[in-house]
Amino acid sequence: MSESDKAKIKFSLKDENPYEIVRAAMFQTLHFEWLNQFPSDWSVFERVVDFDEDKVQTGQRFLLMAQEILWDLIIQRIVTPGLNPSNPNLPWFRLTEYGKNVIKHGESNPHDPSGYLEKITQVDPIAYEYIKESLRDFSVGCYLSSVMMLGIAAERIFLKLCDVLSISLAIASEKSQFELILSKNSMQAKFDFVRRKLETVSKQKSKDFPANFETSFLGISELIRFQRNDVGHPQDDLITPDRELVFIRLRMFPHYCEKIRELEIFLAKNKV
Repeated sequence: MSESDKAKIKFSLKDENPYEIVRAAMFQTLHFEWLNQFPSDWSVFERVVDFDEDKVQTGQRFLLMAQEILWDLIIQRIVTPGLNPSNPNLPWFRLTEYGKNVIKHGESNPHDPSGYLEKITQVDPIAYEYIKESLRDFSVGCYLSSVMMLGIAAERIFLKLCDVLSISLAIASEKSQFELILSKNSMQAKFDFVRRKLETVSKQKSKDFPANFETSFLGISELIRFQRNDVGHPQDDLITPDRELVFIRLRMFPHYCEKIRELEIFLAKNKV
């Protein structure tokens, strides 16, 4: 998408959370690659921001927040001081290689929490709180904590899917079998039952059944397995996830949520 095609971000001091709006504007600015030094004039952002009536006062406040956010992005290694060997210091800055990857995958960007959470629609409120905590942990470099919180959110979402499937089951013996599985602690048994049942329903070629559900289902199950087995208990060979791994898992999570929600809608409307 070109700069001219992108709608401007509206900014007002009356906004509930203006700091996050400035953060979103900064990522949009970095995407178009025309800002390469610390800004000293708020008007440079008029290319991407629609300020309210009192432009001067609003613009000055915006500028101060933009400068703070740039320091956040330096700490997070998205940008780094210096433009090139001839201009190696601030006020010049440039995107790091990691930063280029973040900007390239602009949607569902965990470094932009407000924009990210807008992609998480109709999710269970308890899971939503764990997702927010995962984003907070990620932003300060607590990657082990971040993936733990994301795994707990994934488990909550999966268990809500189990509840919907249980109600949807049409065969009494199958329903009783699943309810017995749900009453026990084995998460693997729950996974196996749900996967087999969904694969069976998928083969029936119903036009409303979500396509390619397997990727999202496996993604959710892997997050839960990692949280429960790899990092959820004290162990000598603890696996510590790095930033890139957690970034990828966070970036994919809204897609997983969307597909699981589609499954829930199908199961609520159809006996299986």
